Amino acid sequence: MLGPATVQWMLPLGFVLMIAVPWMLLSSEGRRQIGLRAPSSFSPYFWAVLRGVTAALAYFALGKLLFFDGADNWFMTVASNYRSTMDTSRLSTAKLYLVFTLPALLLSPIGEEIFFRGMLQRSLEERLSVNASTSIECAAFGIVHLCHHGLALGAAGVTIRFFSGALWVVLMFLVALLFAEIRNEAVHCFLPWHRTPHLMPQ
Repeated sequence: MLGPATVQWMLPLGFVLMIAVPWMLLSSEGRRQIGLRAPSSFSPYFWAVLRGVTAALAYFALGKLLFFDGADNWFMTVASNYRSTMDTSRLSTAKLYLVFTLPALLLSPIGEEIFFRGMLQRSLEERLSVNASTSIECAAFGIVHLCHHGLALGAAGVTIRFFSGALWVVLMFLVALLFAEIRNEAVHCFLPWHRTPHLMPQ
């Protein structure tokens, strides 16, 4: 995200790797323990989507209220980052949606959920309580998102947007808590596993 456009293709590759890691490193039981299994009910997905949409709208409204369309608005920064990866001057809104939004809706959330709420959360729970594991995972999620807003690379080097960047990390921490709550509800409802020491195949 902070590098030149020639290396920014590595970001979607990273999400693809996040998606692939459970099949590369875990046994079928390990994948089951991090939540990769067929659901027994689809009703929780409705409430999960509703909560996610509500959070996204609230964050959008807060960014507009505090920063309008300025550089401190996190969504403006994200849009600018995407546009910097290629010449978008000739692309219609529909093509922009196909090029940027659809991959972002698919690769990023799936990869992040599998890694943060799946692999990282479950690995931490092997050693720590659920609350401590969730706090660490959410903090990591918030800090990682500084590359989307808060840190910027320009001619003068790396610059930091202290107020909006710190607020963005807090917001990402809170949304990670929301996602962790949804994940824990699903895991403890559908996957009544006990603490086991081995996720890796023997």
